[in-house]
Amino acid sequence: MVAAGADFDDMYRREYPQLVRLAYALCGRRDVAEELVQDAMTKTLARWSRVREYDRPGAFVRRVLLNDASSAARRRHAELKALVRFRGSAADEWNLDPEVDEFWRLVRELPRRQAQVVALYYGDGQSSVDIAALIGVTEGTVRATLAHARDALRLKLGEDER
Repeated sequence: MVAAGADFDDMYRREYPQLVRLAYALCGRRDVAEELVQDAMTKTLARWSRVREYDRPGAFVRRVLLNDASSAARRRHAELKALVRFRGSAADEWNLDPEVDEFWRLVRELPRRQAQVVALYYGDGQSSVDIAALIGVTEGTVRATLAHARDALRLKLGEDER
């Protein structure tokens, strides 16, 4: 928890490594993850006079990061579709990052909200209470979303084993 008087630099150093892990879980590329975190931190700094008074300024940065990651994913998807049309290749022939961890690749295939909850819970270590506050739903909704995501991942992992 960040004290109200803590300065931005302290919050940045404390939150940055975990935010990069969260962003990586959502996008699958370290370079993109670092850029997303830098952008979220820049937006936070611009509002720091207000954000510094929050009980958990790191939660504000996470909210910005989740929104930016969703927007970036939509942009990348549209860019990839355009590139595939331009090149005349099938979309599944493109492998943009062969080093992507299989679990997080499967997480990214989940519906957006499920992927966010899984990334926040497993990748960022947030509690269901914190996730609920962060994304604006009830704790029960977070637990249900996490359960649905786990079920979907079990099915996907089971299919891959065959």
